[in-house]
Amino acid sequence: MTVEELAKLLGIDKSNIQQTESKFVVSDVEIGRIDETLWLEEMEIEFWLCNFESTLVFPKIKSKLVFSDCTFKDFLNARGCVFERDVECRACDFEGKVDFSSAEFQGRVNFSVSRFKNEARFIETKFQAQATDSKTIENDFREAQFEGNASFDSAEFQGRVNFSISRFKNEARFIETKFQAQATNGEIIENNFRATQFEGKVDFSSAEFQGRVNFSISRFKNEARFINAKFQAQATDSKTIENDFREAQFEGNASFDSAEFQGRVNFSISRFKNEARFINAKFQAQATDSKTIENDFRATHFDGDVLFTLNDFKGKTSFAMTKFAKDALWSQVSFHQVFFRKTIFEASSVWRGVSFEEEVAFDSVYFGGKTSFCSIDTDGGKKPTTFKKAGFKNVVFKESDFSEVEFVGNARFNGVVFKDLTSFYKTSFKQKADFRGSIFGGITSFDEADFGSKKPDFLNCTFGNQFNIEHQHLHYEYDDIENEIKNETNTQERKNPSLWRDLFRRLKSNRLAYHNLIDASELRAQELYAREIELEEKVRENKASFKEKIEKWQLCFYRLTSDHHTDLAKIFNNVILLIALFGIFAFGSIKYGEKHLDYERRYFGSVETSAIDLSTRKTTYSLTKSELKTEKQDLQNLSWNQNNFSESFSIVFLCLAFVVSFGALISLDLLKNKLLIKIRNIFFYLLVFGVLIFKPTLLLPFIGKFLESSSSTSFPAMQSLSVVYCILMFLMLFSLQKTARKNSIIPS
Repeated sequence: MTVEELAKLLGIDKSNIQQTESKFVVSDVEIGRIDETLWLEEMEIEFWLCNFESTLVFPKIKSKLVFSDCTFKDFLNARGCVFERDVECRACDFEGKVDFSSAEFQGRVNFSVSRFKNEARFIETKFQAQATDSKTIENDFREAQFEGNASFDSAEFQGRVNFSISRFKNEARFIETKFQAQATNGEIIENNFRATQFEGKVDFSSAEFQGRVNFSISRFKNEARFINAKFQAQATDSKTIENDFREAQFEGNASFDSAEFQGRVNFSISRFKNEARFINAKFQAQATDSKTIENDFRATHFDGDVLFTLNDFKGKTSFAMTKFAKDALWSQVSFHQVFFRKTIFEASSVWRGVSFEEEVAFDSVYFGGKTSFCSIDTDGGKKPTTFKKAGFKNVVFKESDFSEVEFVGNARFNGVVFKDLTSFYKTSFKQKADFRGSIFGGITSFDEADFGSKKPDFLNCTFGNQFNIEHQHLHYEYDDIENEIKNETNTQERKNPSLWRDLFRRLKSNRLAYHNLIDASELRAQELYAREIELEEKVRENKASFKEKIEKWQLCFYRLTSDHHTDLAKIFNNVILLIALFGIFAFGSIKYGEKHLDYERRYFGSVETSAIDLSTRKTTYSLTKSELKTEKQDLQNLSWNQNNFSESFSIVFLCLAFVVSFGALISLDLLKNKLLIKIRNIFFYLLVFGVLIFKPTLLLPFIGKFLESSSSTSFPAMQSLSVVYCILMFLMLFSLQKTARKNSIIPS
């Protein structure tokens, strides 16, 4: 075609046309009606600074068209048009309506920096250009402005798409649009909407993205809908984010209902100023390494209500430093590994039927409203919220409810502050529940909580209000506390057994504040257990003073005899045991005394007979009865002096044997052998019963001396044994009355 022929078809002067080889350049001219046969020619035409005054109709284009800085003042009709070669409309103004519906672009398309002042329709348009290299963009809409409605419904993009820095001032529709470019490792993102501004409603419902997507720094001023959208790009490396929404702003409602993310997704530093919905959204990216976060919501701001319902997060998820200004609902969500660090929930947060299948970490999180981790009724029955491995560290709850929650693994609540009402009603702890360093400021309830075989750990906790928990979960025997300290993994806490004493003291004070005197009494005993272990540790390290050593043995004595004045049956049994044991030793001492007395009688009997005979014969050596008695006493004293050492040894041995035997018998309780303890108690009860029948005066050593005057009971060994017995009995009776008094207290 010649310049003259082209000028005739365009209806312009040929001076506005330049020809270079096979390319025609038309510049700086107003063009009216164009002969449609022009578009059937196979050539390359460029229009520079041209104004198209009339309606343009493209039936079928074989030419390569380039429009640069052109203005289309009327309707541009390309419905069903086939563009066999590349089409470029750079920096053009479309003042009229533009319709590329059902058109087919077989080559590359470029509408960069163009402005569509009226409606732009690309419905069911096919952009067929395939990616050929890593730099060229097949469908380029960079910095384009759509001032009217823009519709790309059911459009298909085979190659890469770039809408970065574009602006949609009215409604933008990409419903059922297919973005077919496959994900690669190249630098160019297959579907680029970076820094795009959507001022009207935008709808990507049922859209399909085969490649990577970038909406970072984009702004959605009105409602944004990604309902049932499919983001199909798979993870290719550890650096590239397949679905990038970083720093995006959603000023209207944002809905990702039933959306599906096959690759990683990043909403970090984004802001949702209104309601955000992720109902039935699926996050399918699998964890690839220990550092990469597959679902990144870090530092995101949710200013409106948030709904995460029926979601499945396959990979690691992070809501670190995220802020939820209004209500957040999590219902039937499945997290495989999720982190909440320095996250803020200013309003209520409800977690219903949520499953934390791997590790979950709530670190330095603030819950300003009511927080509820609860179950939900489903068609398959009630589904509780479950934690496989839960960690709550330095978290603040204003009001919290963990009713019917299941903690499958260890549950750690370290340094947590429960400001107000806290409920663990019917909560199930399958493993260890660790509340170390937590503060319970409001009423706390563990009613019907199940801790399994392991007791909860409340070391260093503070209880500021009523603390309701079954006492069996707080009850520790002496051996239990010793084992807990021995098995402590924290070296600092293992070396400081006083922490356990502080725990029982605080619990005791809490029980006393709310008039639970019975539990307070038992906690007092456990406090003394811990004190004894603490003193034992000091003795072992040679740091204990003499006073502390005495205190240790005193605590040990009262622990073995009466469980620190809490076990009335135990102290009564030990009183009986002491009485029976004294009966045994007294019986042995009396037999020994009688044998010794027989010896004295045989020895002094001959002396007395000789004195009588002398008196009868009235010799000068006759002895009066008084003199004979004196002589007998002198002989007894002489005998005692001769046997002083052996007698002293016998007294010491007898008293020590008595004390050691008593200690050994009461220590049988440490063996935890119920049969052996029962046999011991029955034997000594029978023994006491026999003593009461045949020799009751043995049980009252000093008073019995007046009731039954006998030389055998006045034997020195017997007297020393009686002194030891009386001292022990005084301690036992004191403990008995104190225990009986404590067990009879009725709270007022």
